[in-house]
Amino acid sequence: MVQNTKLSLRLTDVGGQKSERKKWVNVFHDIDVVVYVMSLSGYDQTTFEDISVKCYDESFAVFTQLSETDVFENTDFVVFLNKIDLFQEKLKSTPFTVYDPSFDKSSQHNPEKIVHYVQNRFEQIWSKDVDELSTRMRTLFFHLTCSLDTKVMQTVIADVHHSLIKREMDKASLI
Repeated sequence: MVQNTKLSLRLTDVGGQKSERKKWVNVFHDIDVVVYVMSLSGYDQTTFEDISVKCYDESFAVFTQLSETDVFENTDFVVFLNKIDLFQEKLKSTPFTVYDPSFDKSSQHNPEKIVHYVQNRFEQIWSKDVDELSTRMRTLFFHLTCSLDTKVMQTVIADVHHSLIKREMDKASLI
C-alpha cells in the first residue's frame, strides 16, 4: 500500500513468468491503472521459459495482450522502462542491433534513440485498432526508472492521481 495525503494505492504484483499469468484474471477487477514494467537492459536476453524468445519480444507481446483486454478498455497504463542504469552501461559494449539487426547502426549505442524506439513500439501497440473515443478514455504514461531510484514513485502517484481525476470528471460528464 502506497499512501499520499489524499490518495491510497493498492499495488498487486501479478507475476511476470508465464506460469503466473493464468492467475492474472483473478485480479483484473476494478483496476484504475496498470503499471507495466519492462527491463530496458534485457534487449540481449531470452526468456527463462523459452530461450528462443527474446525478452523484448515477450514484453511487447504481453503488453499487447493486456492493452487489448476488454476489461482495460478505459484503464490508463504507466510503463516503467526499468533498469536504465544497467541499460546505459550495457550499451557501451553490447549494441542494440543484437535485438533488432535492422536498427540504425549509427545509433546502436545511443540510449536516447533506443528509448525512443521502445516508447514508439509501445505507442504503436497502444493505438493499434483503437478509435478516437477509446484514446480519450485512457492514457499511456512512460517513466525511465533506475532500480536504485526511490523518488520516481512521487511522479507515478501524480500520474495515477491525474488519471483518477480525469476518470471521475468523465463519469460526471465534465470532459
